Amino acid sequence: MEHGPGLMTNFNPKESMIARYLAVGLCAGMVSLSTYAQSSLASMVSQESMEWMFGQWQAQSENGETVTLNVQWDLDKHVAVLHVKAGEMESKGYTILEPDSEYPKYYAFDNRGGVSKGSWDLENGELVLRTESQRSDRGPFKAGFIFAGSASIGLKVSMHTIDSYGGLVSPARVSFNFKKKT
Repeated sequence: MEHGPGLMTNFNPKESMIARYLAVGLCAGMVSLSTYAQSSLASMVSQESMEWMFGQWQAQSENGETVTLNVQWDLDKHVAVLHVKAGEMESKGYTILEPDSEYPKYYAFDNRGGVSKGSWDLENGELVLRTESQRSDRGPFKAGFIFAGSASIGLKVSMHTIDSYGGLVSPARVSFNFKKKT
């Protein structure tokens, strides 16, 4: 991808979309939905031993562009914040556990005016986040993310399109293999 002086001259919408949806999806890896009615998001993350996902991560896109993400707590561990950057695309996602809710909710916003909402579940033993995103320059887009990994091997996030019945389409459109920076 060519870059001018601080401006993207050859915009690749697929890579931008992938990075944005990665932002939406990654925070979902912090929680597992096999635990019901926890008192806080922090207790859900702890019970499922997902603390290893917090910190700074880095991966390379298919074209060699660096993708960075930072997963951190905010507001006394009631909100998990995901900050993703890939080229000129930037996104922040927020995972919360609403009062009287069994499951965390995910909301993300990007620097191009996009808004995403997500829900997640365990499917066939894998953590899957399904998102629907909207931007003013295009219609809604649905994607599904599968999360795998550990503190020792890193985090793999695979992005899939979703078919008309809500199923994940295989193979994945793209996968990122993140390594922890700190």
